[in-house]
Amino acid sequence: MRSSSKEVKRTVVVECYANKWTRKALREIEDAYREMLEEMVEYALEHGASQSTLHKVFYERFRERFPRLPTRVVKGAYRDAVRRAKSFRRLKKRGGRIPKSPRSGG
Repeated sequence: MRSSSKEVKRTVVVECYANKWTRKALREIEDAYREMLEEMVEYALEHGASQSTLHKVFYERFRERFPRLPTRVVKGAYRDAVRRAKSFRRLKKRGGRIPKSPRSGG
């Protein structure tokens, strides 16, 4: 199936029985990751930040805000944010339109 949309979605398939508590835990991780990612991508685009800079600026803040999340989730989010910001900058340089966040109404 071909999609006409240029938006890239990342999906992880979790093959397991998930009761309501498991689904709730996974939803909390997903929501926290999305929140962290949006904040860091925005910062990286505005400031041209590197992975190291994002770590210095955001790591402690997110560890305090989400104390139950494993460290690897926070570190994964700033690695992902740098890759996405780089991709957006490359797209903008070629004259493309940077997609708006679905939450921002754009």
